[in-house]
Amino acid sequence: MFLFTDIEGSTRLWEERPAVMSRALVRHDEILAEVFTLRRGHVFKRVGDAFCVAFEAPATALEAALELQTRLAAEPWPAHCRLSVRVALHAGAAESRDGDYFGQPLNRIARLLGIAHGGQILLSAAAREILDGSLPADCALEFLGEHRLKDLFRPEQVYQVRAPGLPADFPPLRSLDSPDMPNNLPQQVTTFIGREREVAEVRGLLATHRLVTLTGTGGCGKTRLALQVAAEMLEQAPGGAWLIELAPLREASEIPAAMASALGVREEPGVPVLESIHSHLREQQALLLLDNCEHLIEPAARMVDQLLRRCPKVSILASSREPLRIPGERTYRVPSLAVPKAVSHMVDEVRHSEAVRLLVDRAQFHQPTFDVSPANAKAVVQLCASLDGIPLAIELAAARIRSLSLDQINSKLDDRFRLLTGGSRAALPRQQTLKALVDWSYDLLNQQEKRLLVGLSVFAGPFSLEAAHGVAAEPEMPEWEVFDLLESLADKSLLVVEPSADGATSYRMLETVRRYGLERLAESGEYDRTRLRHGEYFGALAEEAGRHLRGRGAKEWVRRLAPLHDEMRAAISWAIESGNRELGLRLAGGLGHYFYLCGRLQEGLRLCEQVLDLPKSEADHDSRQALFAAAWLAQSTREPDKAEALFERLKAESERRGDSYTLGLALNGLGVVAEHLRRDFGVAQQRYRAALEAYSALPDGGRSYSTLNNLGSLKLSLGDYEGGLACYMRSLELLQAVGDVEVLSVVNGNVGQALTLMGRYLDGEPFLRTALDLAQELGGSTRVGNQLLNLGLWLRIQGRLDEAEASLRKALELISDGNELYFLGSCWIALGQTLLLRGPSAEGWELILRATRDSLARRHTLGILSGLLAAACFIAEHDPGLGARLLGSRSMLDETSPYLGMPELVDLEQRVQRLIVRLKGELGEDVFFSEYRRAASLTVEDLLESVQQVVAVSLRERVFVS
Repeated sequence: MFLFTDIEGSTRLWEERPAVMSRALVRHDEILAEVFTLRRGHVFKRVGDAFCVAFEAPATALEAALELQTRLAAEPWPAHCRLSVRVALHAGAAESRDGDYFGQPLNRIARLLGIAHGGQILLSAAAREILDGSLPADCALEFLGEHRLKDLFRPEQVYQVRAPGLPADFPPLRSLDSPDMPNNLPQQVTTFIGREREVAEVRGLLATHRLVTLTGTGGCGKTRLALQVAAEMLEQAPGGAWLIELAPLREASEIPAAMASALGVREEPGVPVLESIHSHLREQQALLLLDNCEHLIEPAARMVDQLLRRCPKVSILASSREPLRIPGERTYRVPSLAVPKAVSHMVDEVRHSEAVRLLVDRAQFHQPTFDVSPANAKAVVQLCASLDGIPLAIELAAARIRSLSLDQINSKLDDRFRLLTGGSRAALPRQQTLKALVDWSYDLLNQQEKRLLVGLSVFAGPFSLEAAHGVAAEPEMPEWEVFDLLESLADKSLLVVEPSADGATSYRMLETVRRYGLERLAESGEYDRTRLRHGEYFGALAEEAGRHLRGRGAKEWVRRLAPLHDEMRAAISWAIESGNRELGLRLAGGLGHYFYLCGRLQEGLRLCEQVLDLPKSEADHDSRQALFAAAWLAQSTREPDKAEALFERLKAESERRGDSYTLGLALNGLGVVAEHLRRDFGVAQQRYRAALEAYSALPDGGRSYSTLNNLGSLKLSLGDYEGGLACYMRSLELLQAVGDVEVLSVVNGNVGQALTLMGRYLDGEPFLRTALDLAQELGGSTRVGNQLLNLGLWLRIQGRLDEAEASLRKALELISDGNELYFLGSCWIALGQTLLLRGPSAEGWELILRATRDSLARRHTLGILSGLLAAACFIAEHDPGLGARLLGSRSMLDETSPYLGMPELVDLEQRVQRLIVRLKGELGEDVFFSEYRRAASLTVEDLLESVQQVVAVSLRERVFVS
């Protein structure tokens, strides 16, 4: 049972006697707190002077209400500040979360309290039914009749509590049926869900403006919001709140008669109806609701303008797809209902969003057991998000739940205008199906607006004025005219205007409107032509981006392309679907490096491959750039067979065309595959030298600086530090003239690594810092993450563990965001070892083991073995024999002997040597060497399993701490 209280007239008392009211309120709070504590009521919310209380026992709730009214009535209040409290009781199933309650029962009791008078106790029918038979002997209930509450939902049977010592006679209840609140607001058959913020904001606007127009897309809930605002403002409108529905009207001449009928104004012979209306309203402080003005916008605007001028106390709340555009108007765009921001399986988070609350409420009309659960939460969020949170669309979808599952509805939403039918037969025809609703808006447009709207439907996401002009407008139309049309469509709530991050304006279609436009576009026969213009527009943008993504403008271009990602993907997808290989190659070639920089490796590779697989036409389109993009992405996703095949295709195409530049790119890429994916260092060296030879035929040397960098890394891996450093320095020398900032960042990082391995730690730091600065200048999570990884390893070797941890954590965050899976293993290992160097750490163990369990990270043999050696240092504390076996895993380094000097192992070597001495003493040399040699007969998987078992036990026993 719920009990709500508040103080009648508290606002007036605060304004007139704030000091006295402050003291009185302290005593009020003391009395209520004592009563609720004694009766075991849970006060779950305080709003101003109002108390919201939950009771387990209904009879106790009524006893609390009687006691607090008795004590308040007997209290000697200060002069002119007698507090009069009203109380309401209601029962219903509400959701409990974090000590608070939510749901319709709370809204209902708040509305019931709102119609009460100070000193009065009211019960709902549900509360009366539960309390029936358990009333105190001297207590009775008086039936006050059915009353419409301000939620406009079904009437409520209201009962008043009568008891000795309490007043019995009160004025009529302040319900919508009170003669003191004249209105024609219609009863609603469904509950009003959410919109608390919107109601408050619109009420605030009406307090300072006499004309407020609610705008928004069809079905967004303008009418329902307007009715709710009017119901809540009845006390501020003694002249009444009057709904004038314009939707059924077809001619301007019908408006005055409809208004007169709603207001109860009788036509007089020889007197124009509008004159009679003005006379009736001239001294009335009334609120008029003009609903659905859009199809009669001009005559409605003229009539409203006259009303405002001639009836100075009248306020008007209008609803329309577009503003009335008359002096004094304030517009309020009604948003769609809030949906969960991300797909979530957190049932409470999903259930409490407005869109989901509406879906559940309406679905339960058709399937009473329907609710959000862990099993369907994701599908519920997908449905509400796909419908843009549009209330009408959600209600139509809820009706389908009686015959279709959520997954079935979601799968059919591409055909939403056939699926979402079957609305209330009592509703206007345009509100019975989603298609009819959008038809209504579309039919009100002029021909130019219709053509532009339909053309804009090819955009997958937000678009700019320039893009709209380039894709959807008629070729001869000037840009300023397109701007005017966009603004007109936005005014009519068919486009959403959004400020971009850079302050520019972008436009967006709700998905429902976009799907409608695509259908109209297909019917017009202009679909393929418009999609081609869309593809060519973004193809040109992709080619321009491709020329800048390796230079200093890369960061700006990545930032510029990020919000256009859906658009680019849609353009490539259409090129693939339509078999337009030329357009697909332009897009794939230009965007390949963008996919790499923003970490969308798998997606970029898939699209590039699909483009390259399109049938060739008679025209021999140049595929070299797209081939290079696909090959590099395949190499980055660690797919050696695929990467090698693509680089071989690029090599063949380059040789056929006599192109030394792309031949060098292909040979360099084949070298990278051989070195990093095949571990065939001899072949890698041959291919790097072949690439340098190809570049030597070019007057500017091509990208020999990049190949020199790769060759330097190979020499470094083979232990030739001087040779590797020489290659790096030659690469830097060439880069000074070229300005390829991306490679410049990489090479600086590699120089820093080489100097570190050579023991020249202080000499290496400036190069590592420069590499990071350049990467941050360029942007891109993969770039910056890799350089932070390099710096973190250097800091760890220096023993600067706090700084190393900070650098590695940021690297892990960026590399994870960038989806660069291969480097994740290196990050996990590096951070895990850094944490373990401080002592036992649950997080450190988990990071090492995560790297060893990950399929891609496990290809990084060096990382796994260095992780095992790090584990040995601490495992030996709990299992000396296993520690010795892990040390024996060093024998497996034979296959990766070139890497013995890498930073991952350098900073462990001293610890390992000390551990060997200690374990020999603990186990004895015979036992130690027996365990040490056992590693040769074990696989890496055997050792990992042993480590995981020991760590699991240790964690359970809380040996390792974070």
